[in-house]
Amino acid sequence: MFSMFKFKSIRSRQMFWLSIVGILPVILFSTVFFLQHLNAIKAENLSHLVAIRDLKVQQINQWLTERVGDVYAMSSVTQQYLFENKNTSSHIKNDLRNILKVYRDKYESYEEIFMIDKRSGSIFVSTDSDQENKNKSDDLYFSEVIRTKKEYIKDVYYSDTLNKTSMSFSIPVYNNDIDKEMNYVLVARISLDYSLFKIIKENTAMGATGEILIVNSSALALNELRHSSESSLKLKITALPAVNAANGKTGVIESNDYRNIPVLAAYTYLPRTGWGVISKKDLSQIYGPTYTFVKYAFFITFVFSLFIIAAAVFLSGKLTLPLIRMADVAKRIRRGESGLRNEVSEMDEIGYLALSFNEMSEALEKEKKLLKSHLQNTVDSMPSVLIGIDVNKNIIIWNEQAQELSGHTEEQAVNHNLYDVMLLLKEYDNQISAVILGGDPNIIRKVKFKKGSYKKTYDLTIYPLSEGETIGAVIRIDDITAQLDKDEIIRHSQKMDALGQLTGGVAHDFNNMLGVILGYTELLKLGIDKEDKFYNYVSEIYVAAERAKNLTSKLLNFSRKGGSQDVVVANINDLILGERSMLEKTLTVAIELRVELANEIWPVCIDKNLLEDAVLNMSINSKHAMPDGGVLTITTQNIYIQNQNQNQIDIKPGEYVMLTISDTGHGMSDDVQGRIFDPFYTTKGQGGTGLGLSQVYGFVQQSKGTIHVYSEPGIGTRISLYFPRSDKESGNDKKEIADFIEGDSLNGNETILIVDDEKSLLILASNILESVGYKVFTALNADEALNILSSNSESIELVLTDVIMPKMSGYELAWVIKDKYPKIKIQIVSGFINKSEENYFDQDLYNERLTKPYNKNELLRKLRNQLS
Repeated sequence: MFSMFKFKSIRSRQMFWLSIVGILPVILFSTVFFLQHLNAIKAENLSHLVAIRDLKVQQINQWLTERVGDVYAMSSVTQQYLFENKNTSSHIKNDLRNILKVYRDKYESYEEIFMIDKRSGSIFVSTDSDQENKNKSDDLYFSEVIRTKKEYIKDVYYSDTLNKTSMSFSIPVYNNDIDKEMNYVLVARISLDYSLFKIIKENTAMGATGEILIVNSSALALNELRHSSESSLKLKITALPAVNAANGKTGVIESNDYRNIPVLAAYTYLPRTGWGVISKKDLSQIYGPTYTFVKYAFFITFVFSLFIIAAAVFLSGKLTLPLIRMADVAKRIRRGESGLRNEVSEMDEIGYLALSFNEMSEALEKEKKLLKSHLQNTVDSMPSVLIGIDVNKNIIIWNEQAQELSGHTEEQAVNHNLYDVMLLLKEYDNQISAVILGGDPNIIRKVKFKKGSYKKTYDLTIYPLSEGETIGAVIRIDDITAQLDKDEIIRHSQKMDALGQLTGGVAHDFNNMLGVILGYTELLKLGIDKEDKFYNYVSEIYVAAERAKNLTSKLLNFSRKGGSQDVVVANINDLILGERSMLEKTLTVAIELRVELANEIWPVCIDKNLLEDAVLNMSINSKHAMPDGGVLTITTQNIYIQNQNQNQIDIKPGEYVMLTISDTGHGMSDDVQGRIFDPFYTTKGQGGTGLGLSQVYGFVQQSKGTIHVYSEPGIGTRISLYFPRSDKESGNDKKEIADFIEGDSLNGNETILIVDDEKSLLILASNILESVGYKVFTALNADEALNILSSNSESIELVLTDVIMPKMSGYELAWVIKDKYPKIKIQIVSGFINKSEENYFDQDLYNERLTKPYNKNELLRKLRNQLS
């Protein structure tokens, strides 16, 4: 509550609060007296308004009673006349008109009196003969009397006949008092200007702003208002007093009126007519006399306040002098002066405070020395060199790393000039001076300092040292030699990756040349007798080409684009044992490799090369998760997945071989676990491709298996691969799945379209196929191939196409052929495929591809299998 009051001195504070304590009772007394005066005025005016309201209600009720009495008298006279003259019809209408005119002339407020025939609903006779015979059957003053057989008061309305605001009183007229048969309805239309409104306008003792309002049930003003001309039946009042009265309530309220001006109002409800009656007066008129009182009260309060403030100034000066002296001592201690103490003259509360202050000063000096010691220990424990200097470049902070780099102890350095102790920083004097003068930090990268017998690389960071203003600088020197070595390793890794890409491209071109060599040497061997010495020459060429083929296969593996796609039935235990030696070398001695393989493991149908790559990828990831060493465990197990296990690993029930790789590394968070199989997602930062685990995931999916990951941060990670059990025994190769055809069965007579941008390979493939009976079309690109197909699609049964070609790739061509010629079969040939860059990549065609370089039998078997 008191936080809003800010003071620069205790004397000001005491003076303020003494003034407040003295002035506040005066203000409170004046305020209470003023409020009581206001309440008295308000109560007096409320009583006055209620009295006027009740008086007006009484006058209105009396006026209504008189008008009802008038129409009863008229009804009685006309009823008597009709009874006495019921057998004579001559002059009856004239007589009745004269009778009614007598009443109209007698009462100034009656504008028109008429009788309506019950049977026709038309005016039978009226004081205004022009209105006779007009039908009034729809008017309430007729229909309500017919319905209730009682008198009816029609609410205030605007009369089109009279062109003014009116009210109507109606009553039945009977034949006689005996049979009570109604013949007519007598209606008296009254002008309100000289009757009801005249009563309301009598604002006796209401002052300049007071007025009486009458509203109907819709809060519509019925009378002309004092402050609004032509308001009758035109102004809907939304002010609260009028709304409450219209809703049948009685009371008093302080609210805004229809002018949105604050008023005091008394309101009530008139059940007889459904009207609300309001008497009100502006608050400005009610509280006007209080303004003079406020002026006098303010003047008296002001005089008292001046006296109290003068007393507060005197007392605050007397009481705060010892405290001011203590504050002065505290400021001097803060500026660095030591040994200062307060004089204690009296042992009262202030004297005790001064004594306690002296004791705390002694304790603070001891604490300061202790904190300085802790700060020095903290600075010494930091791995960076830290040096603090003042504006004159004298050393004020010196840690152990600075001592190690310079060879000077703290005692030798502190309070000495920086360059006398650390000469190697002299070169950067301009930058250090700029930070001291300008206050902006500066970082100098990769400076060379000699440490011992080695020259190392450092980052030099200069920060301003400030206490509101710059009082010096802090120099931090970080040894980044090790980090630069790591960066060099990363750059080397990236270089090797780029070499891998280059190698893949070179291997692709080399494969094309090898294909020509292998193909034509096979054709040459067919034309040379085996006893001929040239047959041996050609055979040696073929063997050398095969060795070159194996070399390019290794190059493709290095570039991450090769690798066998052969699916075989295999024993996972045998593959793990075969890879164990390589894994141990990859993991290094820092990581213990444990292999726990189940006995009689079931066979599975997989690609051996991809499994080996997957195990290697996961093992390398585990290695990175254990930078300080640990244990990597590889296990295999035969398991049967039942229904209750499905929710845990999302796999169909059945028999599976589970391969698990677990480590004791740092583990993964839930967020990382949710993204580890996303392509290009990596947690290794620079150098990680983000493709390792995505390739593992793809391999498992292609093997119709699934993968499950469990990891806890700080505990480790377990990755389990589930492969369906094969119903065949391991050791069988692809020939068990798709038997190759041998001998004469490799021949054919079908028509084949060959597409290859390498003309030599195109001619070679054509020669091989024609030599065994095939009919051949050739095309150097996709456009030529599509032109040939447009005129020969009925005869061509298979298209043999290269993948990498100008303009349109083999996959794009295959896409078009499948769309236009769905019956034609397609065989893809490639030695280097980048699937991520192939928009029209087809997994089925990729799985059945013919890999370059191929020999004659490989080509013929692949085509024969396709055509069969």
